Amino acid sequence: MHIPVLSEEIRSLLAPLAPEIQGPSFSFMDGTFGRGGHTDIFLQYFPYAKIWAFDRDPEAMIWGKTQHRYKNLYWVGDCFSRFEHYIPGKISGIVLDLGVSSPQLDQPERGFSFRYSGPLDMRMSQSGLSAKDLIKNASEKELSHIFWTYGQERRAHYLARVIKNHKGSLETTTDLAQLLCHALGIRHKTFSLHPATRVFQALRIVVNQELEEVYKTLPRAIEALAPLGILIVISFHSLEDGIVKRAIQACPKEYYRYCKKPIVPSALEVKKNPRARSAKLRWVQRCETS
Repeated sequence: MHIPVLSEEIRSLLAPLAPEIQGPSFSFMDGTFGRGGHTDIFLQYFPYAKIWAFDRDPEAMIWGKTQHRYKNLYWVGDCFSRFEHYIPGKISGIVLDLGVSSPQLDQPERGFSFRYSGPLDMRMSQSGLSAKDLIKNASEKELSHIFWTYGQERRAHYLARVIKNHKGSLETTTDLAQLLCHALGIRHKTFSLHPATRVFQALRIVVNQELEEVYKTLPRAIEALAPLGILIVISFHSLEDGIVKRAIQACPKEYYRYCKKPIVPSALEVKKNPRARSAKLRWVQRCETS
């Protein structure tokens, strides 16, 4: 089950806009539909506006269309970076919930998690190169760079060498996770962070070009905001958050206002939903007269 993080905080940011922004001339964008938690919030506060639901995962689109039947809801099975190809004019609200969704993590056949045995896939769009293809085609030096840059894995060189020198096949998430555990000579149950965590994160980020998506989208999304329009971004690791922070802080203060520090989940929310523990929310809003 996918539980949207920081939903109450998002509501508190959107609620003040409701009296000012209503009707079909206004557009809102859920850039990462998933299971529709943020789309539901848009529909709650702006029931007559145009709501654009993006997700590059075909399964998310299929699920959404069976669960949501609103005439003002528009489905886009594409990356959120291509929003300008679909949404005409300015946008009054954008939510981007970055990273992988709970449904993707919890389906073994998608190959995102080392906690389940499944194909070594990790593709959100279910097209293009898989994690297995990436490992097979990349050199030891390239894998080392990937693990260090996108996973912040301090043992990147060693683990890349272990993987490339491995004589057996790496077909499943379990194959890779067990190889990493064996290489490090540790049992993951004795550590708070599974030894495969950073490698899996790095592979997933590269397979889906996640940071490139964020980097090329944010300046254009900020520019696309209508007067009083707000961009809300939730990130789950420092690489994403750094990009978001820099993009928001680059906004001219005479035209935008934004959060100085990220909003993080309460202890109660983390207790109810442990996957929320690393979430950070940042927002930027265009001034009314800009």
